[in-house]
Formats: sequence, C-alpha cells, structure tokens
Amino acid sequence: VAINLSGVSKSDLSRGDLVTVPGWLRPTVLVDVRLDYLADTPRPLKHNTHLKFFSGSAEVMARVRLLGKDLLQPGESGWAQLELNGPLPLVRGDRFIVRTPSPPATVGGGVVVDPNPGRKHRRFRPEVIARLETLAQGTPAEVLLQTLERRGPLVVQDLLERSGLGEEAEGALEELLREGEAVVLAAGGEAKKQRLVASRGWWTATTARMRDLLAEHHRKHPLRPGMG
Repeated sequence: VAINLSGVSKSDLSRGDLVTVPGWLRPTVLVDVRLDYLADTPRPLKHNTHLKFFSGSAEVMARVRLLGKDLLQPGESGWAQLELNGPLPLVRGDRFIVRTPSPPATVGGGVVVDPNPGRKHRRFRPEVIARLETLAQGTPAEVLLQTLERRGPLVVQDLLERSGLGEEAEGALEELLREGEAVVLAAGGEAKKQRLVASRGWWTATTARMRDLLAEHHRKHPLRPGMG
C-alpha cells in the first residue's frame, strides 16, 4: 500500500518503521520466539549463533539464545530468545524469518511469543518454558494474568504495552477484573489507564506477608500501639 504522511520528511523514515497510534507499541531489542529450523539446512543451529532477522520490512542482526536445547537439529522447533542489534516494533503473533548472513540462505522462521520479556532468561528453566507455552497457546486473559504475576503491580497503560496483545488487551483486563483474578490497588484518578493493578495471587501473598509481619511485631513488642 501507499500512505500519504503529512509533516514527515523522507529523512525521518527508515526501513522497518511502522505506522501505528501513539503509545501503543514499545520497540524492543529482546524478544521470545518459537523458532522452526528448516529440515534442509546443512548443519544444526548452535546456541548464540548470529543470524539475520526479518519481520515485516525490518531487517536486523540477532543473536539466537536457545532456551531448552544446546542444538536445534534440522527440522526441529524450539524456544529461543533473540537479542536484536537494533530496536524493532514487534507484537505477539508477528511472523519472522531468519537467514544466515554468509552465504545468504533462509534457515528458519517462526512466531513472536513475547515482544517485551524485559530481561534475559536463564536457560533450561522449566518455569521459563512453561510460561512461553502459556503465552503461545493461552487465551488473552491468561497471557495478561501471567504478565501481571511475573512483573508484579503495573499501571494499566504499562501493562497493556508490555503484554504484546494489542487490541485484545483491554478486553482481557476487564475479564480478569470481573472474575476477580486481578485487583485495582489505586484508582489513579478518572483515567482508566492510570489505574494500578495486580494479580489476585500477588495481592493474597502480599496481604498474608503483611499480617505475618504485624503479628511478629506485636509478639515482640506487646505494649506498643502499632507498627511504624
């Protein structure tokens, strides 16, 4: 397609840029993916291999961190975390391909599972693999809840951006609040996206810890009126 953009010069644009509404996408240099390695590749894919990453019109070098295996054999699929050489606007469900830089050849592709994991994963961790499987197969509400449980309380605007769900995120959050799986900790004024929310599991664990700390304080200091 061709798009007329007013107030933008050609020098402001580059390959891989994306047209979207303000504040919806957060460019990322770290992305979790399900990687399919082609069966006709001549050799296995090793951990920490550098490949060219293509998504949409974007092209950037990436280091492939295999999370559950040391090698990915031709024809196999596996979980990986890609370290991109430059920030790209990606969302959950985006398709990509990977190519060797020299000699140039397509060796695989896959789908983005988490565009904003936030940190490098430790390899061979069952909880990391379980989380990625939920993100790949779960409902939008399950994906959003897992984001909350992993990161703790978040402002709604930040939660919606980090989830990578796009337009499905707001409906998923309302479902979690309606079913009691998420709670509002602070209203943040009239703006719904400024509310502070947490998962029910985090809130239950936190209040239990508060009760335990207060009980211990009163046991040690029975004559004091309260805890600072």
